[in-house]
Amino acid sequence: MRIFLLVFIVLSSTMAIIAQPTVYADGPDLVTGTWNVNGTVQNVTTDSPYQGTKHYKFNYSFTEWWAGFGLNLNNWSNTGGRNFSGYQNIKIAFRGMTSGMQLKVRLKTGTVESQDVLVGANTSSYQVVTIPLSTFSNVNLTTITELVFSLSNVQSASGTVYVDDIKLTASIPYLGQNANHTSINTWRRAAAMGKGVNCSNWLEAYWLLPNNYPEVNKYNRALVQNLVNAGMKHFRLPVTFERLAPNTPPYTIPTNQTMWRLVDSMVLWAQQMDFTLIICNHHGYDVTDANFNSELPRKTAIWQQIMTRYQNLNPERYFFELFNEPTNNINNTNLKTFFNGLIPVIRSYNTNHSLILGGNFWNSAEGLFTSQTYSDPNIIYTFHDYEPYEFTHQGMSWTTPPYLAARVFPLAGSGDSLALVNNINQVATWADTSGVPVMMGEFGCATSATASSRCSWINTISNACRAKGIGWYYWDAISLSDAFGFYNTSNNTMIPCFSSAMRLGSSNVCTLNVTSDANQGPGSLREAVNCASNGDIITFATALANDTIKLVNTPLIMSKNITLNNATGSPLYITSQWPNPIIYTGTSATTKLENITLLGKDESIIDNRGILTLKASTIKLKSGSQMKQSNGNILFEGNNILRY
Repeated sequence: MRIFLLVFIVLSSTMAIIAQPTVYADGPDLVTGTWNVNGTVQNVTTDSPYQGTKHYKFNYSFTEWWAGFGLNLNNWSNTGGRNFSGYQNIKIAFRGMTSGMQLKVRLKTGTVESQDVLVGANTSSYQVVTIPLSTFSNVNLTTITELVFSLSNVQSASGTVYVDDIKLTASIPYLGQNANHTSINTWRRAAAMGKGVNCSNWLEAYWLLPNNYPEVNKYNRALVQNLVNAGMKHFRLPVTFERLAPNTPPYTIPTNQTMWRLVDSMVLWAQQMDFTLIICNHHGYDVTDANFNSELPRKTAIWQQIMTRYQNLNPERYFFELFNEPTNNINNTNLKTFFNGLIPVIRSYNTNHSLILGGNFWNSAEGLFTSQTYSDPNIIYTFHDYEPYEFTHQGMSWTTPPYLAARVFPLAGSGDSLALVNNINQVATWADTSGVPVMMGEFGCATSATASSRCSWINTISNACRAKGIGWYYWDAISLSDAFGFYNTSNNTMIPCFSSAMRLGSSNVCTLNVTSDANQGPGSLREAVNCASNGDIITFATALANDTIKLVNTPLIMSKNITLNNATGSPLYITSQWPNPIIYTGTSATTKLENITLLGKDESIIDNRGILTLKASTIKLKSGSQMKQSNGNILFEGNNILRY
């Protein structure tokens, strides 16, 4: 073995300054005309613009779910247009709207339109969002002729929305460069979330109080081990902490409450069986617009007790979910105020753990869309998906009303499947636009539905999550009647189509051969890395020879002892859409790249915290980019090439 030694020159980390073309502001302005439906749009100097002296004001009034307006960029011609290519994002400032509403935008090239992309939810003050241009599919970025803004999510409404300071940008700050973005530690933890399950109808079952709570042996070591062996490597533990405490201050849960011992057991098993564990404050007392301030002391006292007991747990394995399913009785503005009062309590014990929280409307996707992100850099955002409700909850005795009628999935002519996939896709777009990680904390479908319909639903939702790299936690795997279960504890068997769709049991196969150049999803490099175990070698299909894998949003997070080996006989390139590191290696990781070419962008190309070995690989840097050691070690085998 010949060691080829390279001396790396660390260059200035200052990114090259690229002009930011203005689509709309007080000065340069590409807008050549406007139109509106169910409202009136005006370019005004009143009502405090975001910048300068003017902004667009849209007064809307509608009864049929929709209102919108367009900003034309090409004098209403279907040919030509403005060139958005060469830029990575569009930045938009906005404020206003009726409670519960969303502002969306799409791009047009002549008569061809992209899909709608979420800008944000109702807000009383100007917010600025940066949307990746890659999220606008089907349009030619070299000839953008129009921006179309739409308002929806409320059947009838009237009000005002403002838009200002629309610009194209080359890059966005990311990966913890400021407090408003997620830390690399939390990105890594969220990326590792895959197939998960809730330990349901157990420690959150407050309806069994006072005499039958808790069911001590419902989840025992053998059952948990069987679920882990089937492929469940992530567990969510709902606990009704609040209802075990007195209703009066100081809200102290007795230290001899059996619940504590059972949570301790799950904590121990997580370490012994190598799974991650979310400890969730579940079925607590509701927070509402009327009581969110007065409820804060109770939640504070509960979390002080939880953190006193569990603050020193390994943050790579254990997570804390602040409050499950805030209802529609609290708006997201008040909910954010409530959580902002609770987060510092937890941070006073530990600043490193990733916290999990979502929006209102029972942690629905819609609740998440209409919420704003938090400044804390260690938050994973959650949503639940039981749509369509009439299908997933059919035949249940405990719904309102009970025993919903039987229904198949997909219902003929209903668009059920498309709506379910679109829901997941919108969550992914919201997360990408907001620059935050997201996971699905609950989903499930009724045992009373037909087997074929249940399998169709599970297959649809799990494939949609897999395509977007969203980890999921199934609700209630083991309850087989009046519930959502699919796992029979008496004989340790699963409904075959569930195990197939979720890749459990005999279908729990880890594919270590990369067959797709996509950023994520089936056959992607990210999926292989997340699936791999220590010591694994990830290979690449021959069809990827001379291909480029373009990473989006986050680096390829390498926190295991794995090797990427390109044995196609031809170059294989990996690059990043953003000026972030292409490769991130964790402090305990020993990673190896063989015959890989990394194409640098405007900033650091490798953020190495562990031990990284480059074998016969090429690093191509741009002027102004750098190798970043971050206290790690880089070793070299064979002839490696570093060039600009």
